[in-house]
Amino acid sequence: MNRLSTVLFAALFCAFACGCSAKFVRERPLRVACTVESTLDAAPAVAELAKLEGVKVQHLQGEWKGRIFEAQAVLKGDGKSFTAVMLAPQMRLLTVEVTPPYRMEWVRARQLPEVFEPEYVLLDLAYVNLPLEVLKSALAPDLNVFEEGGVRTLSTPSGEVVTIVRFESDGTCTLENPVREYRYTVTSE
Repeated sequence: MNRLSTVLFAALFCAFACGCSAKFVRERPLRVACTVESTLDAAPAVAELAKLEGVKVQHLQGEWKGRIFEAQAVLKGDGKSFTAVMLAPQMRLLTVEVTPPYRMEWVRARQLPEVFEPEYVLLDLAYVNLPLEVLKSALAPDLNVFEEGGVRTLSTPSGEVVTIVRFESDGTCTLENPVREYRYTVTSE
């Protein structure tokens, strides 16, 4: 475990102890909208995230509907549970913990919109971090997953592309969601 990652994770987690957040629990992740006409059961992909092990720090830089954003994600898994801590320069904090089979507990800063659903964050993390075959199994039959030449494409059964992940040779990847009009680059430490 990287010492910097551990220290950063502990510092971010302690930030919530100051009382500037709201806590929520959901026993099973929601179905999330992929397009106007299709939804996705987030539970299998969320359950697969709980199996990841180790600590990873990822830097996110992107654009959503013409607005530039930057954030950091600290991901920690022990094979039994998974925690993601999100930090943005505006101090919009989010911690999501997943424990089998599908239980999610999250704490979000009050600045995040009340309509915020953590399933969308967890699915993006799954698209980038899960191995191809695990992701295919977790998303079927709601989404098809194809990967060729370092490009992972997720589409509805009718063929509408909902997410594209481009893995670069330098270890970075770019995730693009044309339906929700956002794009960001992920750099892992």
